[in-house]
Amino acid sequence: GGRSLLAATTRGLAVVSTDRDDGTCRIFTSFGHSRRKESVSLSISPDLEPQQGHWSNYPATAIRRLARNFGIDRGADIALECDLPESSGMSTSSAVICYMWLVLARRNGIPETDVFKRNLGTPEALCTYLGFIENGQDCGPELVGDKGVGTFGGSEDHTAIMSCTPGSVALYSYCPTKHEGTFDFPKDWAFVIAVSGALAEKTGGAMADYNNAAFLARDAAAAWCR
Repeated sequence: GGRSLLAATTRGLAVVSTDRDDGTCRIFTSFGHSRRKESVSLSISPDLEPQQGHWSNYPATAIRRLARNFGIDRGADIALECDLPESSGMSTSSAVICYMWLVLARRNGIPETDVFKRNLGTPEALCTYLGFIENGQDCGPELVGDKGVGTFGGSEDHTAIMSCTPGSVALYSYCPTKHEGTFDFPKDWAFVIAVSGALAEKTGGAMADYNNAAFLARDAAAAWCR
């Protein structure tokens, strides 16, 4: 719930993909200052088991949920690079959910399906669904939830990633996600983002603290409204 102002950064992910004729997703990327090359091959299946604590957890979770909700069966080769600091709270993990949606939704024609049109007919509804892929919640009676990645977050990050445009800030409220306005950002102002260098992997060592903060905020809001 609540409201927030969202803005795009000048850094992010660059993703390219090419269609495959089978049910496999191969993902190629690099990590760390050494740009260590990594790759993974994932089968598109409603029974795909994500590997907790491994970087493939997020794309595997997205594949599993889309296979369960939309019956996708066609894969892609995906390559990406990122110039955001790793595990720094800059929403790179949520961006993985978003790019997996963009690639696989187009590859499998999800926006043309009746299920999509009935449930995700607005950009805000789609952003909510992307958050539910990550946290595992149901998105209405048709888009049934699953295990998620292990964290209990909302749709703020996904909304920022999918909706923000250069030179502006957008006001959104949540539960449900609602766009309340977009405003020009003053040209002589700048956001400065500083990174401490501490690693906080949401689905690793920081998961318990992350979820505890989310549950405390939820319970505090519920108590305030009583």
